[in-house]
Amino acid sequence: MNSRNQIKTHFDNNIIIFFLFFFIFSCGLLAFKSSKEEKCLVSEFNVEVNSFEEGATLVFSDSSKESYSWSWYFGDGTDMEYKSKVKHIFRKAGDYKVKLLINNSCSLEKTIKIKKSNKLEIKPVVESKIIVSFTHPEKVFKDEKIQFFDKTANAVSWQWKFDENESIGSKVKNPTYTYKTTGLKTVTLIVNGDKKYTLSKVVNVIEQNAPVETRPARPARPSAVSAPVAVEPVVKDDKKLITEGEIGELIYIISKGKLTYESFKNNFCKDQLPSVQINSKSAMSLKDFYDLVGTKRMKIKSIKIKRETNTCVSSIYIKV
Repeated sequence: MNSRNQIKTHFDNNIIIFFLFFFIFSCGLLAFKSSKEEKCLVSEFNVEVNSFEEGATLVFSDSSKESYSWSWYFGDGTDMEYKSKVKHIFRKAGDYKVKLLINNSCSLEKTIKIKKSNKLEIKPVVESKIIVSFTHPEKVFKDEKIQFFDKTANAVSWQWKFDENESIGSKVKNPTYTYKTTGLKTVTLIVNGDKKYTLSKVVNVIEQNAPVETRPARPARPSAVSAPVAVEPVVKDDKKLITEGEIGELIYIISKGKLTYESFKNNFCKDQLPSVQINSKSAMSLKDFYDLVGTKRMKIKSIKIKRETNTCVSSIYIKV
């Protein structure tokens, strides 16, 4: 072979040393970087829930010992959470990708399927206007069973008081009651357990053996044929026999604004209304006394009445 065509290869020792040093340095740097990278030892996070329905509370958690920081993203536009255990509520049905970033390097993801709730929607109850109403006989006999009928719309509970004691007499809608004493009784109904839905009415309780008298009817005008004169039984006017206690009850009802003057004066003889005298002062008319009770509060100590020979009350004496 011709020496001129022979190629001689020669490497400088410095170059060889440089490349050898660079190779060793690169291997060391790679090993150092690999040692600094943390392995993701967590494969999934926990989800606790009774029902995957909208509005239900879900509990997300990570219980790994190697974790020291957490970032939760729920995929529904809400803010991120940064604790190992968090609660979350999905307000609407749908699929949500929940992501968890652990130690800023390990990322986990899970799809949560939220269904529509089977619970009925509870709408706020608008309270209807309640007007208390009930019917009853205005005049009854002592020891006679009578019935009261509630006519109140939207009533669900009832408290009846019949004015023979302070306790509740009945809690049914249409109760029956038997009075053991006579006089004017204030019947009170409270519906739905609310005192603003209250109505009071007066029942007149009389003796069953009240005296009865008869009186002839007005004779008919003369005619070609005379008809027989009819005779009808008439119950004696028991309003004339009103007692001091009953007058006191009436005054109490007037003070509550629940008795009209017409109803008040009907308890006395129509053609002979009594006068009223308070603490030996000048006597006043029954109408003036009614107006006074409606505007002025008074504590009555005693009531005495004076009757005429026809049993009509002519005077009422009140001590306050």
